[in-house]
Amino acid sequence: MKAQIFKVKRRYLIFMLILISISCNETGQPKQAGDAAEDASTAVHPPLPDIIGTSWNLLKIYTRGEESRGDLFVYPEYLFCKSGRWKAHTDSNGMGQMGTFTVEGDKLILVHDGADQLTDSYTMTWNEAGKYLELDDGKLIFRLRFKIKAGC
Repeated sequence: MKAQIFKVKRRYLIFMLILISISCNETGQPKQAGDAAEDASTAVHPPLPDIIGTSWNLLKIYTRGEESRGDLFVYPEYLFCKSGRWKAHTDSNGMGQMGTFTVEGDKLILVHDGADQLTDSYTMTWNEAGKYLELDDGKLIFRLRFKIKAGC
């Protein structure tokens, strides 16, 4: 009888230890409400880099749904200045396109200078393994790699 009670208590203890280990995070502290959602969101979408005040090389452009091909031969540079201005240029041709930008969560909105005030909206995704940022407008995907902190 005592041996049977000991077995039941031991099974109960093991069961409780398993429940406690499942309900704790890596630090041993109980998880708070919302932790599972945060874990899931960072597992699916790694945190985005802060692009304000940075310079990026455009590695490639490809059509959504197609296999991405090799990198470009000349890497245009995209600057996202702290002033809210963006600029795209290559070393060979000087300034190209430019305008203003805003970042809203994972959305990057570019407004081009000029009379038409053309606006582009991109969903940003960070690829941690490849260390690149992808901008997706629904048709084209632009792959960018961090270059330097921008001096503008």
